[in-house]
Amino acid sequence: MPARVSLEGTDKTTLRVEWQGLTPQSIYAMVTSPALGSPAKSAGLKTVVFSKGTRGRWDYDLERESMVWRSPLL
Repeated sequence: MPARVSLEGTDKTTLRVEWQGLTPQSIYAMVTSPALGSPAKSAGLKTVVFSKGTRGRWDYDLERESMVWRSPLL
């Protein structure tokens, strides 16, 4: 998948995934995959941000296992 992935924040605990093909189904598949849970927490990650660029984003909290939509208008 042609995605841009980067670490953000002063402590590098946020993983940003930018992908134009992002869908609710693809986000669900990623957050429920075994690769994102324990390994990501063990690596020190706290948040995963999924976005399509400037069209808003989904912030996934690894500890709480919860997701919040952030509108680009706010």
